[in-house]
This record gives sequence, C-alpha cells and structure tokens, in this order.
Amino acid sequence: MLIYLQALDSAEDRTRFEALYTAYRGLMFHVAYGIVKNEQDAVHTAFLSLAEHALPPELGPRARCLAVTVAERKAIDLYR
Repeated sequence: MLIYLQALDSAEDRTRFEALYTAYRGLMFHVAYGIVKNEQDAVHTAFLSLAEHALPPELGPRARCLAVTVAERKAIDLYR
C-alpha cells in the first residue's frame, strides 16, 4: 500500500485512500478474479488509477461502484 500512498499529495487524500483500500480490496479481487485468474495485476493497476485520477471524496455506494468498475475495466484490459 506504500506505493499507492506515495502517489497522493495530502494527508487527507492518504486517509481517504486507506479507507477505500481496506473497505473494497476484497470485493475488487473477487470481481477481477471472475474475469482473469491473475487478479493481483488487475487490482494493483486499479488502485494506482484510483490514487492518481479518481479518488472518491467519501466511502459509500458511489465509491464502491467506482472501485468495482475500475477493477473490472482493468481486468478486462489485462484479458485482452
């Protein structure tokens, strides 16, 4: 997780990312595993993408949907 936290600038962003990581890590692995059997790479790139571009302001249904969608898209990209 240290790699992801280095991509973030403020302490507030780091705190939000830690909460997102702990809350949705398992779900993202489950979604990626359904598409590709090497889900670690898909989830890793998904977390990097979330840290760099689209960190949601708070946990909730929108953050969950964003995390699952990004993991799914990254898994599909790896499948191709």
